[in-house]
Amino acid sequence: MAVTWNTENAAHLLRRAGFAGSQAEVADLVKRGLEGSVDYLLNYESIDNSALENQLKSEFRFDPTELKSFSPSEVERFFIFRMTFTKRPLEEKMTFFWHDHFATGLSKVKDYFMYYQNLTLRKFALAKFDDLVLNVAKDPGMIIWLDNIDNVRGKPNENFARELMELFTCGVFDVVSGQPNYTEDDVKESARAFTGWTLQRQNFFFNQNLHDFGVKTFRGQTGNFNGEDIIANLCNDNATARFMAKKLWEYFVYPNPKADLIDRFAGVYFAKAHSIKELMRAILTSDEFYSDKAKFALVKNPVEFVVGLVRQLGGTGTLRLVAQSLSLQGQEVMDPPDVSGWTSGLGWVNTSSLLERYNFANDMLSNRSTSKERAIFVDVTKLLPPADKQSKADVVDFYLNLMGPLTVDNKTAKALQNYLALDDSGKKGKFKLDDATADKKIRGLLHLIASLPEYHLN
Repeated sequence: MAVTWNTENAAHLLRRAGFAGSQAEVADLVKRGLEGSVDYLLNYESIDNSALENQLKSEFRFDPTELKSFSPSEVERFFIFRMTFTKRPLEEKMTFFWHDHFATGLSKVKDYFMYYQNLTLRKFALAKFDDLVLNVAKDPGMIIWLDNIDNVRGKPNENFARELMELFTCGVFDVVSGQPNYTEDDVKESARAFTGWTLQRQNFFFNQNLHDFGVKTFRGQTGNFNGEDIIANLCNDNATARFMAKKLWEYFVYPNPKADLIDRFAGVYFAKAHSIKELMRAILTSDEFYSDKAKFALVKNPVEFVVGLVRQLGGTGTLRLVAQSLSLQGQEVMDPPDVSGWTSGLGWVNTSSLLERYNFANDMLSNRSTSKERAIFVDVTKLLPPADKQSKADVVDFYLNLMGPLTVDNKTAKALQNYLALDDSGKKGKFKLDDATADKKIRGLLHLIASLPEYHLN
Protein backbone atom coordinates (compact mmCIF):
# COMPACT_ATOMS: atom_id res chain seq x y z
CA MET A 1 0.00 0.00 0.00
CA ALA A 2 1.04 3.59 -0.46
CA VAL A 3 1.40 5.47 2.81
CA THR A 4 -0.61 8.69 2.93
CA TRP A 5 1.71 11.17 4.59
CA ASN A 6 -0.20 13.27 7.10
CA THR A 7 -0.18 14.50 10.69
CA GLU A 8 -1.31 11.14 12.06
CA ASN A 9 1.54 9.24 10.43
CA ALA A 10 4.14 11.90 11.23
CA ALA A 11 3.12 11.84 14.90
CA HIS A 12 3.25 8.03 14.88
CA LEU A 13 6.78 8.13 13.45
CA LEU A 14 7.89 10.64 16.08
CA ARG A 15 6.42 8.57 18.93
CA ARG A 16 8.19 5.42 17.82
CA ALA A 17 11.44 6.87 16.47
CA GLY A 18 11.66 9.18 19.47
CA PHE A 19 9.59 10.08 22.51
CA ALA A 20 6.73 11.99 20.84
CA GLY A 21 7.02 15.68 20.10
CA SER A 22 5.38 19.07 19.97
CA GLN A 23 2.89 20.13 17.33
CA ALA A 24 5.65 22.15 15.68
CA GLU A 25 7.91 19.08 15.46
CA VAL A 26 5.11 16.99 13.98
CA ALA A 27 4.26 19.74 11.48
CA ASP A 28 7.91 19.89 10.44
CA LEU A 29 7.89 16.18 9.63
CA VAL A 30 4.67 16.56 7.65
CA LYS A 31 6.42 19.09 5.42
CA ARG A 32 9.41 16.79 4.91
CA GLY A 33 7.37 13.84 3.65
CA LEU A 34 7.87 10.21 4.66
CA GLU A 35 11.28 9.58 3.10
CA GLY A 36 12.53 13.03 4.04
CA SER A 37 11.37 12.63 7.66
CA VAL A 38 13.01 9.24 8.10
CA ASP A 39 16.19 10.52 6.48
CA TYR A 40 16.16 13.57 8.77
CA LEU A 41 15.75 11.43 11.90
CA LEU A 42 18.38 8.88 10.86
CA ASN A 43 21.02 11.43 9.88
CA TYR A 44 20.86 13.11 13.25
CA GLU A 45 24.50 14.18 13.17
CA SER A 46 23.38 17.02 10.90
CA ILE A 47 20.85 18.32 13.45
CA ASP A 48 22.17 21.16 15.60
CA ASN A 49 22.08 19.92 19.19
CA SER A 50 24.33 22.62 20.61
CA ALA A 51 21.61 23.99 22.88
CA LEU A 52 21.37 20.65 24.66
CA GLU A 53 25.15 20.28 24.87
CA ASN A 54 25.41 23.71 26.47
CA GLN A 55 22.65 22.79 28.95
CA LEU A 56 24.48 19.60 29.83
CA LYS A 57 27.72 21.47 30.50
CA SER A 58 25.98 23.79 32.94
CA GLU A 59 23.81 21.11 34.60
CA PHE A 60 26.38 18.32 35.02
CA ARG A 61 29.91 18.66 36.33
CA PHE A 62 31.34 15.23 35.54
CA ASP A 63 35.12 15.13 35.68
CA PRO A 64 36.57 11.96 34.08
CA THR A 65 39.77 12.40 36.09
CA GLU A 66 37.85 12.48 39.37
CA LEU A 67 35.55 9.50 39.96
CA LYS A 68 33.97 11.19 42.97
CA SER A 69 32.43 13.79 40.65
CA PHE A 70 29.94 11.14 39.51
CA SER A 71 26.86 9.88 41.37
CA PRO A 72 24.16 7.34 40.46
CA SER A 73 21.32 9.86 40.62
CA GLU A 74 23.13 12.39 38.43
CA VAL A 75 24.13 9.78 35.85
CA GLU A 76 20.47 8.74 35.62
CA ARG A 77 19.36 12.35 35.34
CA PHE A 78 21.96 12.96 32.62
CA PHE A 79 20.37 10.30 30.41
CA ILE A 80 16.81 11.43 31.16
CA PHE A 81 17.81 15.03 30.48
CA ARG A 82 19.21 14.07 27.07
CA MET A 83 16.12 12.11 26.09
CA THR A 84 13.82 14.93 27.15
CA PHE A 85 15.53 17.95 25.59
CA THR A 86 17.41 16.58 22.60
CA LYS A 87 16.80 17.79 19.06
CA ARG A 88 17.85 14.31 17.88
CA PRO A 89 15.07 12.01 19.11
CA LEU A 90 16.14 8.87 17.25
CA GLU A 91 19.67 9.13 18.64
CA GLU A 92 18.34 8.93 22.18
CA LYS A 93 15.66 6.34 21.38
CA MET A 94 18.29 4.04 19.88
CA THR A 95 20.61 4.64 22.85
CA PHE A 96 17.76 3.70 25.17
CA PHE A 97 16.97 0.60 23.10
CA TRP A 98 20.58 -0.58 23.26
CA HIS A 99 20.74 0.16 26.99
CA ASP A 100 17.87 -2.31 27.39
CA HIS A 101 19.36 -4.79 24.91
CA PHE A 102 22.83 -4.81 26.51
CA ALA A 103 21.25 -4.47 29.94
CA THR A 104 23.82 -3.28 32.47
CA GLY A 105 22.97 -1.65 35.79
CA LEU A 106 24.02 0.57 38.65
CA SER A 107 23.18 -2.23 41.07
CA LYS A 108 26.57 -3.75 40.20
CA VAL A 109 28.41 -1.27 37.98
CA LYS A 110 29.74 2.07 39.24
CA ASP A 111 28.13 5.25 37.96
CA TYR A 112 31.38 6.26 36.27
CA PHE A 113 31.31 3.17 34.06
CA MET A 114 27.57 3.48 33.38
CA TYR A 115 28.09 7.03 32.14
CA TYR A 116 30.80 6.01 29.70
CA GLN A 117 28.84 2.99 28.53
CA ASN A 118 25.98 5.38 27.76
CA LEU A 119 28.33 7.44 25.59
CA THR A 120 29.46 4.29 23.79
CA LEU A 121 25.92 3.14 23.07
CA ARG A 122 25.09 6.57 21.67
CA LYS A 123 28.24 6.69 19.52
CA PHE A 124 27.54 3.32 17.88
CA ALA A 125 23.73 3.42 18.01
CA LEU A 126 23.31 3.26 14.22
CA ALA A 127 26.69 1.78 13.31
CA LYS A 128 27.50 -1.60 11.85
CA PHE A 129 26.17 -4.17 14.32
CA ASP A 130 29.59 -5.87 14.54
CA ASP A 131 31.20 -2.60 15.66
CA LEU A 132 28.53 -2.00 18.28
CA VAL A 133 28.84 -5.50 19.72
CA LEU A 134 32.65 -5.35 19.76
CA ASN A 135 32.71 -2.02 21.55
CA VAL A 136 30.16 -3.21 24.10
CA ALA A 137 32.23 -6.37 24.66
CA LYS A 138 35.21 -4.14 25.47
CA ASP A 139 33.17 -1.74 27.57
CA PRO A 140 34.34 -1.67 31.22
CA GLY A 141 30.76 -1.65 32.51
CA MET A 142 29.91 -4.80 30.57
CA ILE A 143 33.16 -6.50 31.58
CA ILE A 144 32.23 -5.93 35.23
CA TRP A 145 28.50 -6.65 34.80
CA LEU A 146 29.02 -10.09 33.23
CA ASP A 147 32.17 -10.98 35.14
CA ASN A 148 34.60 -11.10 32.24
CA ILE A 149 37.06 -9.45 34.59
CA ASP A 150 37.26 -12.94 36.20
CA ASN A 151 37.60 -14.77 32.88
CA VAL A 152 41.15 -16.13 32.78
CA ARG A 153 43.08 -18.94 31.12
CA GLY A 154 42.52 -22.26 32.85
CA LYS A 155 39.48 -20.99 34.74
CA PRO A 156 37.12 -19.39 32.21
CA ASN A 157 34.05 -17.50 33.39
CA GLU A 158 31.17 -18.21 31.01
CA ASN A 159 28.78 -15.37 31.91
CA PHE A 160 29.59 -12.96 29.11
CA ALA A 161 30.05 -15.67 26.48
CA ARG A 162 26.64 -17.11 27.31
CA GLU A 163 24.74 -13.82 27.27
CA LEU A 164 26.54 -12.71 24.12
CA MET A 165 24.76 -15.53 22.29
CA GLU A 166 21.56 -15.88 24.32
CA LEU A 167 20.61 -12.20 24.56
CA PHE A 168 22.85 -10.03 22.41
CA THR A 169 23.17 -11.79 19.04
CA CYS A 170 21.60 -15.06 17.82
CA GLY A 171 19.38 -16.15 20.72
CA VAL A 172 19.11 -19.67 22.15
CA PHE A 173 16.77 -20.80 19.38
CA ASP A 174 16.33 -19.49 15.85
CA VAL A 175 13.30 -17.15 15.93
CA VAL A 176 12.01 -18.61 12.65
CA SER A 177 12.99 -22.30 12.56
CA GLY A 178 13.09 -22.92 16.31
CA GLN A 179 16.36 -24.82 15.96
CA PRO A 180 19.04 -24.38 18.67
CA ASN A 181 21.75 -21.90 17.72
CA TYR A 182 24.56 -23.13 19.95
CA THR A 183 25.56 -25.78 22.45
CA GLU A 184 27.02 -25.73 25.93
CA ASP A 185 30.38 -26.60 24.37
CA ASP A 186 30.10 -23.46 22.23
CA VAL A 187 29.60 -21.41 25.40
CA LYS A 188 32.70 -22.94 26.97
CA GLU A 189 34.84 -22.45 23.85
CA SER A 190 33.60 -18.89 23.43
CA ALA A 191 34.47 -18.09 27.05
CA ARG A 192 38.05 -19.28 26.37
CA ALA A 193 38.23 -16.85 23.44
CA PHE A 194 37.39 -13.93 25.75
CA THR A 195 39.91 -14.77 28.47
CA GLY A 196 42.21 -11.86 29.26
CA TRP A 197 39.65 -9.22 28.24
CA THR A 198 39.93 -7.23 31.43
CA LEU A 199 40.54 -3.72 32.82
CA GLN A 200 43.57 -1.64 33.62
CA ARG A 201 43.29 1.89 35.04
CA GLN A 202 39.52 1.92 34.41
CA ASN A 203 39.92 1.06 30.70
CA PHE A 204 39.71 -2.08 28.58
CA PHE A 205 42.95 -4.04 28.56
CA PHE A 206 43.88 -7.25 26.78
CA ASN A 207 46.10 -9.18 29.16
CA GLN A 208 47.99 -11.72 27.06
CA ASN A 209 49.20 -13.52 30.17
CA LEU A 210 45.59 -14.37 31.05
CA HIS A 211 44.44 -15.28 27.54
CA ASP A 212 43.95 -18.83 26.31
CA PHE A 213 45.76 -19.05 22.95
CA GLY A 214 44.83 -22.70 22.46
CA VAL A 215 42.78 -24.07 19.56
CA LYS A 216 39.02 -23.79 20.03
CA THR A 217 36.03 -25.30 18.24
CA PHE A 218 33.11 -22.92 18.04
CA ARG A 219 29.86 -23.67 16.23
CA GLY A 220 31.47 -26.21 13.92
CA GLN A 221 34.63 -24.23 13.16
CA THR A 222 38.09 -24.84 14.63
CA GLY A 223 40.91 -22.35 15.06
CA ASN A 224 42.88 -20.21 17.47
CA PHE A 225 39.88 -17.91 17.99
CA ASN A 226 39.87 -14.75 20.05
CA GLY A 227 36.93 -12.63 21.14
CA GLU A 228 36.85 -10.63 17.92
CA ASP A 229 36.60 -13.85 15.91
CA ILE A 230 33.63 -15.00 17.99
CA ILE A 231 31.83 -11.69 17.51
CA ALA A 232 32.47 -11.73 13.76
CA ASN A 233 31.11 -15.27 13.55
CA LEU A 234 27.93 -14.38 15.40
CA CYS A 235 27.28 -11.09 13.61
CA ASN A 236 27.56 -12.80 10.25
CA ASP A 237 25.03 -15.49 11.12
CA ASN A 238 21.50 -15.79 9.73
CA ALA A 239 20.18 -16.47 13.21
CA THR A 240 21.56 -13.15 14.46
CA ALA A 241 20.07 -11.26 11.52
CA ARG A 242 16.66 -12.75 12.26
CA PHE A 243 17.01 -12.27 16.03
CA MET A 244 17.82 -8.57 15.66
CA ALA A 245 15.23 -7.99 12.91
CA LYS A 246 12.55 -9.45 15.18
CA LYS A 247 13.68 -7.58 18.29
CA LEU A 248 13.87 -4.20 16.54
CA TRP A 249 10.52 -4.82 14.90
CA GLU A 250 8.82 -5.70 18.18
CA TYR A 251 10.30 -2.66 19.90
CA PHE A 252 9.48 -0.14 17.19
CA VAL A 253 6.43 -1.59 15.39
CA TYR A 254 4.29 -4.39 16.87
CA PRO A 255 4.65 -7.79 18.61
CA ASN A 256 4.92 -11.20 17.00
CA PRO A 257 5.90 -10.46 13.39
CA LYS A 258 5.43 -13.33 10.94
CA ALA A 259 8.36 -15.38 9.70
CA ASP A 260 8.33 -13.91 6.19
CA LEU A 261 8.53 -10.39 7.58
CA ILE A 262 11.44 -11.33 9.86
CA ASP A 263 13.27 -12.90 6.93
CA ARG A 264 12.62 -9.82 4.80
CA PHE A 265 14.32 -7.50 7.24
CA ALA A 266 17.05 -10.01 8.01
CA GLY A 267 17.77 -9.76 4.29
CA VAL A 268 18.19 -6.01 4.67
CA TYR A 269 20.70 -6.65 7.47
CA PHE A 270 22.89 -8.66 5.09
CA ALA A 271 22.26 -6.55 1.98
CA LYS A 272 23.37 -3.43 3.87
CA ALA A 273 26.51 -4.96 5.45
CA HIS A 274 24.97 -5.31 8.95
CA SER A 275 24.14 -1.59 9.12
CA ILE A 276 21.76 -0.79 11.97
CA LYS A 277 21.01 2.53 10.30
CA GLU A 278 19.87 0.94 7.06
CA LEU A 279 17.88 -1.73 8.85
CA MET A 280 16.08 1.01 10.77
CA ARG A 281 15.50 2.94 7.55
CA ALA A 282 13.81 -0.12 6.03
CA ILE A 283 11.62 -0.55 9.13
CA LEU A 284 10.62 3.09 9.43
CA THR A 285 9.73 3.45 5.74
CA SER A 286 7.83 0.16 5.47
CA ASP A 287 4.09 0.07 4.80
CA GLU A 288 3.62 -2.16 7.85
CA PHE A 289 5.09 0.49 10.15
CA TYR A 290 2.20 2.83 9.28
CA SER A 291 -0.52 0.17 9.28
CA ASP A 292 -3.49 0.16 11.64
CA LYS A 293 -1.97 -2.94 13.21
CA ALA A 294 1.07 -0.89 14.25
CA LYS A 295 -0.53 2.31 15.52
CA PHE A 296 -1.05 2.39 19.28
CA ALA A 297 -0.17 -1.32 19.37
CA LEU A 298 2.44 -0.95 22.12
CA VAL A 299 2.15 0.04 25.77
CA LYS A 300 4.32 3.02 26.64
CA ASN A 301 7.07 2.18 29.07
CA PRO A 302 7.52 4.73 31.88
CA VAL A 303 10.30 6.60 30.06
CA GLU A 304 8.17 6.91 26.93
CA PHE A 305 5.26 8.16 29.04
CA VAL A 306 7.22 10.71 31.08
CA VAL A 307 9.63 11.98 28.43
CA GLY A 308 6.89 12.04 25.80
CA LEU A 309 4.54 14.03 28.00
CA VAL A 310 7.19 16.63 28.81
CA ARG A 311 8.21 16.93 25.15
CA GLN A 312 4.65 17.22 23.85
CA LEU A 313 3.78 19.97 26.33
CA GLY A 314 7.07 21.85 26.13
CA GLY A 315 7.92 21.29 29.79
CA THR A 316 11.05 22.85 31.26
CA GLY A 317 13.05 22.20 34.42
CA THR A 318 16.00 20.38 35.92
CA LEU A 319 14.22 16.98 36.07
CA ARG A 320 15.76 16.28 39.47
CA LEU A 321 12.88 14.10 40.69
CA VAL A 322 12.02 12.39 37.42
CA ALA A 323 14.24 9.35 38.03
CA GLN A 324 12.47 8.78 41.34
CA SER A 325 9.06 8.89 39.66
CA LEU A 326 10.23 6.54 36.91
CA SER A 327 11.44 4.10 39.54
CA LEU A 328 8.02 4.16 41.21
CA GLN A 329 6.49 3.52 37.79
CA GLY A 330 8.66 0.41 37.50
CA GLN A 331 11.58 1.58 35.38
CA GLU A 332 14.78 2.70 37.01
CA VAL A 333 16.90 4.25 34.29
CA MET A 334 20.47 2.93 34.24
CA ASP A 335 19.46 -0.08 36.32
CA PRO A 336 17.42 -2.72 34.47
CA PRO A 337 16.22 -5.54 36.75
CA ASP A 338 18.55 -8.16 35.25
CA VAL A 339 20.64 -9.03 32.20
CA SER A 340 17.51 -9.66 30.10
CA GLY A 341 16.39 -6.04 30.49
CA TRP A 342 12.98 -4.60 31.33
CA THR A 343 9.53 -6.03 30.84
CA SER A 344 7.27 -4.90 28.00
CA GLY A 345 3.63 -4.60 27.02
CA LEU A 346 1.06 -5.11 29.76
CA GLY A 347 3.90 -5.83 32.17
CA TRP A 348 4.06 -2.07 32.66
CA VAL A 349 0.45 -1.85 33.78
CA ASN A 350 -0.57 -2.32 37.40
CA THR A 351 -2.39 -0.27 40.01
CA SER A 352 0.65 1.31 41.65
CA SER A 353 2.55 2.09 38.44
CA LEU A 354 -0.49 3.70 36.79
CA LEU A 355 -1.20 5.74 39.92
CA GLU A 356 2.36 7.08 39.81
CA ARG A 357 1.89 8.01 36.15
CA TYR A 358 -1.23 9.97 37.06
CA ASN A 359 0.60 11.61 39.97
CA PHE A 360 3.52 12.61 37.75
CA ALA A 361 1.19 14.25 35.21
CA ASN A 362 -0.74 16.00 37.98
CA ASP A 363 2.40 17.30 39.71
CA MET A 364 3.77 18.64 36.43
CA LEU A 365 0.54 20.27 35.26
CA SER A 366 -0.41 21.74 38.62
CA ASN A 367 2.97 23.46 39.04
CA ARG A 368 2.62 27.13 38.17
CA SER A 369 6.10 28.31 39.08
CA THR A 370 9.36 28.29 37.15
CA SER A 371 11.35 28.93 40.32
CA LYS A 372 10.97 25.49 41.89
CA GLU A 373 14.28 23.80 41.32
CA ARG A 374 12.87 20.29 41.26
CA ALA A 375 9.59 20.88 39.44
CA ILE A 376 8.71 20.73 35.75
CA PHE A 377 6.89 23.78 34.43
CA VAL A 378 4.43 23.82 31.52
CA ASP A 379 3.44 27.19 30.10
CA VAL A 380 -0.14 26.52 28.99
CA THR A 381 -0.40 29.97 27.36
CA LYS A 382 1.84 28.58 24.61
CA LEU A 383 -0.51 25.65 24.04
CA LEU A 384 -3.82 27.40 23.46
CA PRO A 385 -6.06 26.58 20.49
CA PRO A 386 -6.61 29.19 17.73
CA ALA A 387 -9.23 31.88 18.18
CA ASP A 388 -11.71 30.17 15.87
CA LYS A 389 -11.52 26.86 17.77
CA GLN A 390 -12.70 27.71 21.28
CA SER A 391 -15.95 25.84 21.81
CA LYS A 392 -15.87 22.97 24.29
CA ALA A 393 -15.82 20.40 21.49
CA ASP A 394 -13.13 22.27 19.56
CA VAL A 395 -10.93 22.65 22.62
CA VAL A 396 -11.16 18.97 23.51
CA ASP A 397 -10.39 17.97 19.91
CA PHE A 398 -7.45 20.37 19.84
CA TYR A 399 -5.79 18.81 22.89
CA LEU A 400 -6.57 15.23 21.86
CA ASN A 401 -4.72 16.02 18.62
CA LEU A 402 -1.91 17.73 20.50
CA MET A 403 -1.33 14.66 22.68
CA GLY A 404 -1.74 12.00 20.02
CA PRO A 405 -3.59 12.50 17.87
CA LEU A 406 -5.86 10.37 20.06
CA THR A 407 -9.21 8.91 19.06
CA VAL A 408 -11.69 8.46 21.90
CA ASP A 409 -15.33 7.37 21.96
CA ASN A 410 -18.19 9.85 22.15
CA LYS A 411 -18.79 9.17 25.84
CA THR A 412 -15.19 10.07 26.73
CA ALA A 413 -15.19 13.15 24.51
CA LYS A 414 -18.45 14.33 26.10
CA ALA A 415 -17.07 13.79 29.61
CA LEU A 416 -14.02 15.91 28.77
CA GLN A 417 -16.27 18.63 27.34
CA ASN A 418 -18.47 18.57 30.45
CA TYR A 419 -15.39 18.97 32.64
CA LEU A 420 -14.59 22.24 30.89
CA ALA A 421 -18.03 23.62 31.77
CA LEU A 422 -17.90 22.81 35.50
CA ASP A 423 -17.23 25.68 37.87
CA ASP A 424 -15.28 25.43 41.12
CA SER A 425 -18.39 24.22 42.97
CA GLY A 426 -18.98 21.46 40.45
CA LYS A 427 -21.97 23.10 38.78
CA LYS A 428 -22.34 23.32 35.05
CA GLY A 429 -21.92 26.70 33.45
CA LYS A 430 -20.85 28.27 30.19
CA PHE A 431 -17.30 27.68 29.03
CA LYS A 432 -15.18 30.60 27.92
CA LEU A 433 -11.49 30.24 27.21
CA ASP A 434 -9.87 33.14 29.05
CA ASP A 435 -6.74 33.43 31.20
CA ALA A 436 -8.44 32.02 34.28
CA THR A 437 -9.95 28.99 32.58
CA ALA A 438 -6.72 28.38 30.69
CA ASP A 439 -4.81 28.27 33.95
CA LYS A 440 -7.31 26.00 35.67
CA LYS A 441 -9.29 24.06 33.11
CA ILE A 442 -6.67 23.54 30.44
CA ARG A 443 -4.17 22.23 32.97
CA GLY A 444 -6.86 19.93 34.32
CA LEU A 445 -7.92 18.83 30.85
CA LEU A 446 -4.34 17.94 29.93
CA HIS A 447 -4.06 15.88 33.09
CA LEU A 448 -7.30 14.04 32.30
CA ILE A 449 -6.12 13.27 28.76
CA ALA A 450 -2.77 12.03 30.09
CA SER A 451 -4.75 9.69 32.34
CA LEU A 452 -6.83 8.18 29.53
CA PRO A 453 -6.02 4.55 28.61
CA GLU A 454 -5.49 5.70 25.01
CA TYR A 455 -2.63 7.98 26.05
CA HIS A 456 -0.69 5.07 27.53
CA LEU A 457 -0.52 3.33 24.18
CA ASN A 458 2.29 4.11 21.78
